[in-house]
Amino acid sequence: MITGYKKLGNKPLIIEDMFKLEPAYKDYLWGGSTLKDKYDKKCDLSKVAESWELSANDDGLCKIATGCFSGETFDEFLKNVGKEALGRKYCENEKFPLLIKFIDANKKLSVQIHPDDNYAKRVEDGLGKAEMWYVVDCKENAYIYYGLKEDTTKEEIKHRVENNTITDILNKVYVKKNDVFFVEPGTIHAIGSGIVVCEIQQNSNSTYRLYDYDRKDSNGNTRELHIDKALDVVNTKKNDDKKNSYKAQVYDGYTSQLLADCKYFKTTRYDIKTQADIKVTDESFLALTVVDGCGEIEDDSMSIKFNAGDTIFITAGDKNVSVKGDCLILVSNM
Repeated sequence: MITGYKKLGNKPLIIEDMFKLEPAYKDYLWGGSTLKDKYDKKCDLSKVAESWELSANDDGLCKIATGCFSGETFDEFLKNVGKEALGRKYCENEKFPLLIKFIDANKKLSVQIHPDDNYAKRVEDGLGKAEMWYVVDCKENAYIYYGLKEDTTKEEIKHRVENNTITDILNKVYVKKNDVFFVEPGTIHAIGSGIVVCEIQQNSNSTYRLYDYDRKDSNGNTRELHIDKALDVVNTKKNDDKKNSYKAQVYDGYTSQLLADCKYFKTTRYDIKTQADIKVTDESFLALTVVDGCGEIEDDSMSIKFNAGDTIFITAGDKNVSVKGDCLILVSNM
């Protein structure tokens, strides 16, 4: 455990090594009921498109659900504790690096593109957006759009948006449960209908909507497009359709597999049958997102029970945590 200070007053207190998070919810027009029905997400929205599980982003702040900071938003926790809980890789003057979501695409999402850091800093005064999709579940014949079929030009892309044929030149990929896709900035992409995704991404909400099938929102208005910005940042080269090349490592009681290792985050999948011991260091916090199953996580000082859909934040420090149960989890850090 580490010592920190509450925002109100200077009374020192012990900060727990780990705590559950309570997500922020979004009810975009393409959302469904899976996150409420299957993952027991409790909110007043009739449909939930996204649950922002780990977020210090002003557009959707998650809260701390357990422990001495219970009820506070995650950004308040960062202001109170900061680097001490996040690790040496975190600079107090930097924006918190990660945003983790569950996405329920009951209907298809818009065709969109994200900027890189350089463009986002210059135009949006923020971060770019690289992201990883982990397919939690999907219906038969569900698909995504993932880059371009062939090299093209910005002029052709613009023309095809205008005449509603943009999807004809996109790389259509049929997906299955447990597939992984890394979406680099500049890649045209869209999640199709009938897919639930866990998305690990940079802490950014910079999304340029290129095409939205002429859909209307609840007020009868078409959603805003960002065609000029999208064309500024689009990668016009054929998509390589890269697959996850990291091999699974088999251990007694579990397997682990690195899914993503980029400058912004690292994510490892753990498929646990009995128990997995996970090392934590003083370099970085860990975020544990439960994709399936249930169990309990414990260290020398405390334990937390979890179910599918939960996200648990683990503070940085030289320690081990044990995850027990029959479950599939994603562990992310810097």
